Amino acid sequence: MPDNYEHYISKNIQAFYRRRLFSPMIYLVLLAVLWIVFPLGAMLRPAQLSDNTKIADACKNHHRYVRMTFTDLKFSGYTCETYGQTRGYYYYTTQKNNCSIILLTPHTCEEGLPTIISVTDVSTGTQNGKLTPGGGLVGTGNRIKIAGEEGKAVGFFFVNAKDETETAVPMTSLIRNDPSAFSLIISALADGSYYLEVATQYGGNNKFFLKEIRRNRFPYPLSVGTGNPDSESPDEI
Repeated sequence: MPDNYEHYISKNIQAFYRRRLFSPMIYLVLLAVLWIVFPLGAMLRPAQLSDNTKIADACKNHHRYVRMTFTDLKFSGYTCETYGQTRGYYYYTTQKNNCSIILLTPHTCEEGLPTIISVTDVSTGTQNGKLTPGGGLVGTGNRIKIAGEEGKAVGFFFVNAKDETETAVPMTSLIRNDPSAFSLIISALADGSYYLEVATQYGGNNKFFLKEIRRNRFPYPLSVGTGNPDSESPDEI
């Protein structure tokens, strides 16, 4: 009788572990199939191509994923969009009489940055040079609409040219907020020179935000009071 019980218990233990091992075995088989069908190894460790290697030659050698350094990239003027959301920007470069087209994601290229083109101080009518605290400031640009997730530091900022301290423009002071134009009330600023910066998660679609905040600076200093800009504005050149 004890032998029968031992045989019964051992059979149940074996059946239990067979059931437990069934799922891991299926997963291992699926993983092996995926590893064969899809080049997971190449994705994790792409082949490094030298500057002398042509991409076409790499394709002929069945390299589906490669790593390569490109220089002198130029924006083609074309954008990749999906359902109205910007996915990337097409750049091109030439290497040894061969032209390569590269798709860069918005957070890896300058083209995706919000860019202020020009600003005008409404009180004085001065373009790209003056700020009148409490007055209006209007400007044009690309992708400068202020949008972002709650709690994110997005908006316009006046950054002191000497010590880099910044003064955020309240959203209540933002009168116009469009992708290519803005108008705002200038914050109370002490005399001196300031840079205007814009930070936003706007990516071309009002329903979707970029994952990261994109921030850019208007390159010309703007003066308050008798302070003179540190460098020439486009109108002074």
